[in-house]
Amino acid sequence: MSPRTSRSVSQFPVPEVTSGYDELNLGRLALISAQKTIPTDLQRWQKQVLTPDGRPVIITCTVPADQVVPHGLDNDFMVGLLNLCFGAGLPDGPFSVSAYALLKTSGLPDTAQYYRSLQESLIRLNKASYTIEEGWYARGTQTWTTQSFAQLSYLSYVHSSAGIRGTSVITVQLAPPIMESLRAGYIKPLDVDFYRSLSQPLVRAVYRQLDALHFDERTANGLVPEISAPLMAWSSRLGLTSDRTDNLSRTLEPAHKELLARGYIAEVSITGRGRDKLVRYVFGPPPVGQYPQLAALLSERGVKQGVAVRLSTVLASCC
Repeated sequence: MSPRTSRSVSQFPVPEVTSGYDELNLGRLALISAQKTIPTDLQRWQKQVLTPDGRPVIITCTVPADQVVPHGLDNDFMVGLLNLCFGAGLPDGPFSVSAYALLKTSGLPDTAQYYRSLQESLIRLNKASYTIEEGWYARGTQTWTTQSFAQLSYLSYVHSSAGIRGTSVITVQLAPPIMESLRAGYIKPLDVDFYRSLSQPLVRAVYRQLDALHFDERTANGLVPEISAPLMAWSSRLGLTSDRTDNLSRTLEPAHKELLARGYIAEVSITGRGRDKLVRYVFGPPPVGQYPQLAALLSERGVKQGVAVRLSTVLASCC
């Protein structure tokens, strides 16, 4: 069945995205490998992650024989698409943007190299098929569901013989479970200025994952003060491919140093030996979100701090 016609737009201005959003399932499940590069024959992976309430979830990703699994900059383009979708009013059907607008919203330079990366990324996000077993939270029914989808359920674009250019029109539709979750308000604030300022895809992916796990309504103030996990499980969650803990520690070190230097985390440690190593993150100052006055009003009425920050984002996005 062909998708519904996208809204008619004569030109595609570049939105000034300074307040950002992330869908909580995508943020917590880390469906895109944090690695900048991956083996050229990596066409399938399967991993186990834990839901916030501690239940194990099996996630499987597969791609066609001519593709590799999503990785690296694909995280940035997906964040850009989520926020452009908000800017388009969470449309009931495909929406269109220029390639230049998507690059700028994703925080990436306007160069031929990144337009090539954009085209490759869009294809991967459309071709990669995910199955999440009882691990996708459906806010409307408040249940953990099994879902199978591609993050981009529809993709079309116009390009020249040289590929996608700045004026190329890209039309996409996010997967139905993602759209349902966004409309139901299962979102959190994302400091897009901070996100864009981080130096490389791995650092941004680690930040995005930590920031999604930071919010937990079951805690005393709605925020987790620290996170601990087996290093092997944490690296698998991020999509790192090595099975050696010494290599994984070295891979994560640049992200740890940058997030410490920027004050996002106050402490990080890796303890233990061999495959029993544990990684521990202690968060820095609590987030204030893009709407601190609204969050403060909610807090004054007894709403937990972390919940107030998240709800202020939800309420502002609806108005």
